[in-house]
Amino acid sequence: PHLVKPLRFEMNPSSESPPRWMMSLGVAMYHLMTAGASKGRPFAKHPSYEDARMNDARFVWELVREARVAGAHASSHTRLESLGEPGQEFMAGGLRDQLTGEVHEVRGRVWINATGPWASEKSGASLRLTRGSHVILRGELPGAAQLFFAPEDGRVLFLLPFVPGYSLLGTTDLDEEAPAAHPVATREEVSYLGRAFQSAFPEYAPWKPVSLQCGYRPLLPSGGRPSQISREEKLLADPDRPLLSILGGKYTTYRAVSERAVDWCDRALGRNGISHPTRTRRFPSGRDLDRLPEAADLDELLSEDVVTLEDLMLRRTPWGYLTEWREFLDLTCAKLGDKGGQQRAWFESRQEKRLEALEAWPEPAK
Repeated sequence: PHLVKPLRFEMNPSSESPPRWMMSLGVAMYHLMTAGASKGRPFAKHPSYEDARMNDARFVWELVREARVAGAHASSHTRLESLGEPGQEFMAGGLRDQLTGEVHEVRGRVWINATGPWASEKSGASLRLTRGSHVILRGELPGAAQLFFAPEDGRVLFLLPFVPGYSLLGTTDLDEEAPAAHPVATREEVSYLGRAFQSAFPEYAPWKPVSLQCGYRPLLPSGGRPSQISREEKLLADPDRPLLSILGGKYTTYRAVSERAVDWCDRALGRNGISHPTRTRRFPSGRDLDRLPEAADLDELLSEDVVTLEDLMLRRTPWGYLTEWREFLDLTCAKLGDKGGQQRAWFESRQEKRLEALEAWPEPAK
């Protein structure tokens, strides 16, 4: 419950949106499929439905922590350099620590390739990669999250609560040739989101953009516009090696996909009586997502596998996305000492790239 919060979505009809009756019908069907669990209002002036929001980076960290409790070993900032040839009981792989440059050999009877946008590198399968960008705005939503439609192409967009005092606007959906380690939204994407925002919410137009988020969707190959491609997944077993690749998928189905992958491993190892003990195990309660971490929380945060400034500023906290990031950066570098000082210039250059893209935000209409 501390990681996933209920959130009501309100539809904002416009000349670019489907007819109101169609949106109302969609919300009514959604209500029926959830057996009444979603307390939507399909026939209101602004049809609404209930969903949820989550902090994806925090979710991943807590999932890794719980995996360790269950006996797993987890290592971050590590790259698979090579994967050995089949034919022996154990297949070897070379792992490079990207911070020290050291290479270690690990061996396993089965391997799972769950590397998202990079999954095609070892599987040989093709993916259709799309880029999604969000703009973070200074200003807080009064009430429900908003679903609206871009005036230029009719795509569905969202205005969502982010952290206290800020909102999240997105998302774009553009084809990308290959994944970059540190994607940054383009000026064109920012301008597109800005025009759509100002058209749908002229009363919020003065809200200032302060930062960006950008990531990739690894999708199964398909024709049509990026937004129309299915988010389904595919599990691909290598015919020659004990390697299973997970292609596609999304957060809301990750648990079911993980079960299928682990079941494949058990079968490959000749095990019977497959069980799923974590299916009903609850995460222990943790940090409240509705409260911004403070300087007093730094020592606790730094104990959460923080190795780089980005780990802390973007993955354990949202401070790197907020306007006060320089102040929080000073506190963090003081705690990290020499290590923080060495990383500071690189982190600041990344932040400047975000700010440069935000210069494309359109001025409010007079």
